[in-house]
Amino acid sequence: MVYVTSINPGERKGPHLHIIRHSYYVCIKGRVVFIIKEKSGKYLEIESSEEHPVLVEIPKNYSSAHINLSNEPSIILSVVNPSWKPDNRDEHNVTYDDYDWNKWKKL
Repeated sequence: MVYVTSINPGERKGPHLHIIRHSYYVCIKGRVVFIIKEKSGKYLEIESSEEHPVLVEIPKNYSSAHINLSNEPSIILSVVNPSWKPDNRDEHNVTYDDYDWNKWKKL
């Protein structure tokens, strides 16, 4: 399934975990950072923007969040498999209690 989503300036989405869905994201307008928690507990931070588009892969069973670093809404192109279905929601909220969210405030 392919879809686009928007995220407002300074807004954070996630972190959450997909246990059956494999996802790919790229920012096509604005600037976004994707934060992925690796199995080791280490956080991987990947920036993607319209000036420097980076395709971000998030395999199933990896949690992630993303933050809009722009002063305007950012747009993300998403490719996911399997596709979203209302009767099979695969979004599980998690917490990143040991992550420093403050470092992304008003860069």
